Amino acid sequence: MPRSTTIPAVQNQWTELTDGEVSTEVLFQNRSGYSMDFQATADANAPTSLGGAIQYRPGQGERDTLQNIFPGVSGANRLWVYSHNGGLISIQHG
Repeated sequence: MPRSTTIPAVQNQWTELTDGEVSTEVLFQNRSGYSMDFQATADANAPTSLGGAIQYRPGQGERDTLQNIFPGVSGANRLWVYSHNGGLISIQHG
């Protein structure tokens, strides 16, 4: 399902940013004042560690497919964020 919104990251746990499976390009940006860790999965289960996550500083983000951003995650179709301090993330996808 398409999504264009700002999502609050839940402090000290994984927060899903995508609305179901996404195979198209995603656009996301860390809108908080803190660095956050982003990770993709190939199903609705949250990541179990920060291993393989990419850290984005305030104002940083990406515009690409999840497969291109996370080539080590076979079938990547969901995006998650982990923040130690909470914060906001802008997300858009088709």
